[in-house]
Amino acid sequence: MTMDNTLAIVTTISTFAVFVATVVLAIYTKQLAERTSQPFVTYMMKSSSANSVAMDQTLFNSGTGTAFDIVAKMTPAPPTPSETDDEKRPEVRRISLLPPGQSISFAGSLSKDIADTKFSIDVSWALKPNGKKRTSLKYETSAFDGFAAGFQVKSIHHIAQELEKIRSFIQAGKTR
Repeated sequence: MTMDNTLAIVTTISTFAVFVATVVLAIYTKQLAERTSQPFVTYMMKSSSANSVAMDQTLFNSGTGTAFDIVAKMTPAPPTPSETDDEKRPEVRRISLLPPGQSISFAGSLSKDIADTKFSIDVSWALKPNGKKRTSLKYETSAFDGFAAGFQVKSIHHIAQELEKIRSFIQAGKTR
């Protein structure tokens, strides 16, 4: 065996080893990318920013990827403040997508109406639109797990009311 043949064999083996290492690296990089962009959706009762004694149903994606085709069920369905037997709130919510770090809230319930209620939560989502593979999460929660008892920043509606009171006060002072 000559020196040229030996070098050719070493070069071939080295090239094959680099090829194998590149394929393995590509496989693990793909797996890592898939694992680090996963949505995680929760469904809960949370203090309303519109009213300090109300709680909203809120879907929140605390994961790092967008959740698609979300189906969320809260049992029993929280009552509306003016609910009648004909006007029951839906138990199941369907949302097409929820980006990471975002939430969506639905109409609230008065905290006194749901004070001692335990809710069963069943939420599922897909990683792709119309995806067949779904992730599911089931748990129980209480309404007051997310209740801030009015320690919310005033909503725009409350601020507008306060400004109207100030304007009326100033006008009343000018007419004296």
